[in-house]
Amino acid sequence: VLGEIDVPSHFTGYEEDVTETKINAIVYQDEISQEAPANSKAYFIAEKTPFYGERGGQVGDSGKLYNLDGELLGYIRDTKHAPN
Repeated sequence: VLGEIDVPSHFTGYEEDVTETKINAIVYQDEISQEAPANSKAYFIAEKTPFYGERGGQVGDSGKLYNLDGELLGYIRDTKHAPN
């Protein structure tokens, strides 16, 4: 499913380690979704990201996702390089 998503994502990790962004797509249970339940595993593609996705033998970054109010929304793990 991730390979079928055609939305832009710009890597900002060389310029900044925190990025305010917009979520362009969410994949939950192998389907494109509008949201993912709490404590679930989902993939998302952000408009901009400081996270380096796994590629060329380098392990992908990990971190945390917060909303604009500073509330923790989830943990970012297993980042992948998107085919865009």
